[in-house]
Amino acid sequence: MQNQHFYYYCKVSAIERGTLYIGESLADRVESYANDDEFLDSLVQSLESGGGLRPLFVFIHGYMADVTPVNKVMSFVIAKEIFTGQDQVVLHLHWQGKLLYSSTQLHVSDVVGPMFGKLLQDLDNKLDGKATFNILVHSMGGFVLQHLLKEVNISNKINECIMAAPDVETEAFIQSDYFGIDPKKLLVLTCKDDKTLALANFMNPYPRLGVSGHLLAEHSIPHHEISDFSDDDLLVGKIMKHRYFYTNQKIRALIAEQLAKC
Repeated sequence: MQNQHFYYYCKVSAIERGTLYIGESLADRVESYANDDEFLDSLVQSLESGGGLRPLFVFIHGYMADVTPVNKVMSFVIAKEIFTGQDQVVLHLHWQGKLLYSSTQLHVSDVVGPMFGKLLQDLDNKLDGKATFNILVHSMGGFVLQHLLKEVNISNKINECIMAAPDVETEAFIQSDYFGIDPKKLLVLTCKDDKTLALANFMNPYPRLGVSGHLLAEHSIPHHEISDFSDDDLLVGKIMKHRYFYTNQKIRALIAEQLAKC
């Protein structure tokens, strides 16, 4: 079985569900399901095919990464170079932000996080409580995950959680016992010179996990500090030092290797 890519897109005023078509250089969202029940039944069928029960790989992107030109490239790269293990079933949780950063945070905490939490809980119910998850989040996708886990108690079902440049409050992450995730199952990718997170801090100031590698070391949280951007695929990546999880070949390989073990 080839790797399968599903997406669930939480827009401001609608929900879209479907599969990702991975082309020669871009990925396209193909809306395929009328409701959550149809969508989840298809996910269950994929997870149960071939005997046994596969884990679900979940990807949650950051702020404004649902915008079609960005999403087409990003989804293609991570499908081809990050989710490279055999027979992986991947759920891409897409979400639409708002123009104001503060309004987006409120929307995520009140709507997006709880909605995605309910989706994964409903999937687990269809699998008789046997679902397991391997999760990759980027930037504000970490904030989505934080509020997803506040909605449902699935932290103990997470086999692996990779947080790249997470835009979450460092202290909240530590005081919540790492969102309830076993710290041995975490890998946090950080860059102390992340200019996008510095800009976010200007708009809404608080210590961000994505630049706090030294604190993670003090708490024995597995983390990887990124400092070399010379081989980044994009000029903007070399300058902003934020989207390295898919624009830096070495980091893509690191994440792929970690997820392939799951």
